[in-house]
Amino acid sequence: LRLLGCVFSGNVAQNGGAVMTVHNTTDDEAQSGLEVAGCTFDGNVVDYNGGAGFAGGDVTVSNSQFVANGAGVQGGAICVGGPASAEGVTVRVEPGTVFRGNMATNDAVWTCGGAIALVSDGGRQDIVGRYVVFEDNAARSPAGAFGGAIFTGRGAAAVVDCARFLN
Repeated sequence: LRLLGCVFSGNVAQNGGAVMTVHNTTDDEAQSGLEVAGCTFDGNVVDYNGGAGFAGGDVTVSNSQFVANGAGVQGGAICVGGPASAEGVTVRVEPGTVFRGNMATNDAVWTCGGAIALVSDGGRQDIVGRYVVFEDNAARSPAGAFGGAIFTGRGAAAVVDCARFLN
C-alpha cells in the first residue's frame, strides 16, 4: 500500500488506527508492506497494536509526521510484525520524519515501542533510520514497558544514523 500526502486524524480501531496491511495467505508473493511519504498521522488510537498503522511486511516512511498516536499494547505510532513477517521485515525511516508524543500504554499488560514496535515472529528484523526525530514518545505499564521510542524483538538489527531522541 502506498500513501502519498495523506492526513489521518482521530481514527479508532482495534489494530492499525489509520491503516493496516496484512499478508495474503493464499498468495506467497503477496505484498503486505506499507510506503508512506509526506503524510501526517495525528491522534489515531487502537486497543492493541499500531496507533497510526500496523503492517505485516516491509515499511518505508519518509518526510512524515506521527503525532499523539496511541496503542494499548505495541507501537504507539507504528507496529510491524506478525505471521506474515516470518521471513523477515525491514522498517526504513527516511529523512524529514518526526515521531512526537506517541504512546503505548496499558494498566494490565506489558507494552513496547512508544513510537515503533518491530515484533516479527521470526526471520531477520531490521530498522534503518536516518535524520529522524523521536520526541516525547513513551511505553508505560506497571506490568513492564520496553522501548520508549523503539522496540525490536529477538535478532533485530537497528541502524539509526543522525537521529535525535528527546525526552
